[in-house]
Amino acid sequence: MKNKVLFYSLLCALGTFVYIGLVGLIISNGNKIFGQADNTLSSISFLLLFVMSAFITGMLMLGGPVWNYLEGNKKTAIKWLFYNLGWLVTITLVSLLGLILL
Repeated sequence: MKNKVLFYSLLCALGTFVYIGLVGLIISNGNKIFGQADNTLSSISFLLLFVMSAFITGMLMLGGPVWNYLEGNKKTAIKWLFYNLGWLVTITLVSLLGLILL
């Protein structure tokens, strides 16, 4: 079961990384994609994207551990949670290292 949880936590962290990358691309190229917009709708759209992103990343990182916890697999849930955190920290450090070296 440990290898399964480790693998699923890696998938969750990679999914979070990919999602964050896509949102980052949209935000950094917003003017090219949507044009220059300084109105209320652009502010509302950004805030909606922000809230939706919090929900999606929360589900990716916490969904599995919470599900396991509610099913009574408390040790597995805690391991999964910390594996998620470990993978996310590793991906973040590799990304930062890539920024430094490139």
